[in-house]
Amino acid sequence: MGSFLDLLVKGGPLMIPIVLCSVIALGVFLERVFYLRRRKIIPPELVIHVEDLVKKDKISDVSTILRRDRSPMARIFYAAIKNFGRKREIIKEAVEEIGSQEAEFLEKYLGVLSVIAQISPLLGLLGTVQGMIKVFTKITEIGVGDPSQLADGISVALVTTAAGLTVAIPTLIGYHYLLGRANDLIFEMQQYSIGLIDIIKGED
Repeated sequence: MGSFLDLLVKGGPLMIPIVLCSVIALGVFLERVFYLRRRKIIPPELVIHVEDLVKKDKISDVSTILRRDRSPMARIFYAAIKNFGRKREIIKEAVEEIGSQEAEFLEKYLGVLSVIAQISPLLGLLGTVQGMIKVFTKITEIGVGDPSQLADGISVALVTTAAGLTVAIPTLIGYHYLLGRANDLIFEMQQYSIGLIDIIKGED
């Protein structure tokens, strides 16, 4: 703990926003990992049950089940069921509209990770510039005869750069991981939606 605090002190004021970025990134990552669970987004038993009931023309039962379910897949299915018996294009449009809304929820907060991954190294670079300014200021004051007098500026430059990269790299990895997971779920919901529309058929 002491060494961590020492690094914060050595890095200077810019370590505060860098550490803040790391805390926000970790919080967003954990929240999205918890939310983007397949069973939560696309409950397999719901898909099977709905498709089975629709094939048996038990639309009223399906509607009741979908209204009670809170998953994104249920809301998309419900958009199709509400338009049961209407033209296929109308059903498809309704499903696509709700599907786009649910896709936005799946990708919620991912932009925050992208921004943090971009600004963290820049904050580190800014710290590097400030550190080097200190070094050159010292050189103009005392020359280069005593290297220990330059250590403060050099440490700021090195610590902030390392800290910025340490935050940015895992954040970028986490961003792409979560984006990939969200895209996979979105694609899977689209496939199940198309399958349900094909079962419903609707008017040509």
